[in-house]
Amino acid sequence: MRALLVEDEALVAIVAEEALTALGFQVEVTASAAEAMAAVRRRQPHLAVVDLGLPDTDGGTLVASIKAAAPEAGIVIATGYEAGAILEKVSPALGAVIMTKPYSDADLATAIRRLGLI
Repeated sequence: MRALLVEDEALVAIVAEEALTALGFQVEVTASAAEAMAAVRRRQPHLAVVDLGLPDTDGGTLVASIKAAAPEAGIVIATGYEAGAILEKVSPALGAVIMTKPYSDADLATAIRRLGLI
């Protein structure tokens, strides 16, 4: 299965990519919303792990764009924001699983399991 990882912090991206690979995903890593949407247009992912704090747009807008382009994709949102702030940025109707930063490999696996992808 294909996973798209959208994370602008290099160290976090390295660790998350390793965790996703260990879970059996083929991972494409991007650091911006523009790169992420180009990747989605090339090959729709089964899973997208999206940081809410991106340099070129807010993650909530990106999540909505990913779901519009790849409606079957499961979405995990990784964020340091508190729950109330997340709900202002991301519609609950998108069905995303929220995961707070910092997160462990086990936290990531649990979030993906909640989506039924592992």
